[in-house]
Amino acid sequence: MLYLPKQVLDNPLLSKLHINEVRLFANDAIAKINLAPGIEKRALNILEMIDELLGSHLKHKEDAIISLLNTFFVYCDGQCNIKSNISENNSKKNIVFKYKKLVNEYFHKYHDVEDYAKLLNVTSKYLNECVKETLDTNAKSLITEQRIMRARHELKFSDKTIKEIGYELGFSSPDYFSYFYKQHTGVTPSKLRKS
Repeated sequence: MLYLPKQVLDNPLLSKLHINEVRLFANDAIAKINLAPGIEKRALNILEMIDELLGSHLKHKEDAIISLLNTFFVYCDGQCNIKSNISENNSKKNIVFKYKKLVNEYFHKYHDVEDYAKLLNVTSKYLNECVKETLDTNAKSLITEQRIMRARHELKFSDKTIKEIGYELGFSSPDYFSYFYKQHTGVTPSKLRKS
């Protein structure tokens, strides 16, 4: 999962790519990209190098990160299976696009698909059908991905305690937050923070 702030996407090196034009990596979207196995492995290596650089104190690390992001985007450009949401007048895809925007806004408050279905004036069954058809996953997984992505970002780049992060993300207790995070990532929040 990759979260990029607007100032990164506004970098001139990235501005000409289609992925950036449709803002698939901006705050209001979670892009799911299907890549060929060979490209997927190379893209993963690039993301690992970016992650390593983020934790370093090297000079010019920002330039190196932007360069790696550009390489990553070149591999992925044109591969996003959600890009048609912006341009096609397809009701199911539009529902998915609106759903993703709502998840981004309310993920800390609403954790059930039913809550979002009500906001969209559709049934949860229909919302799941739309997400499955458009992204080949279920609606709940988008909520989970958003919570994990935000948790990882806060754990790596903020000074907040694990308890504070858990409560901000809508978890009822630090223990449940740790359990949820480990269940979906394989590591505990404290272990991630130490890495």
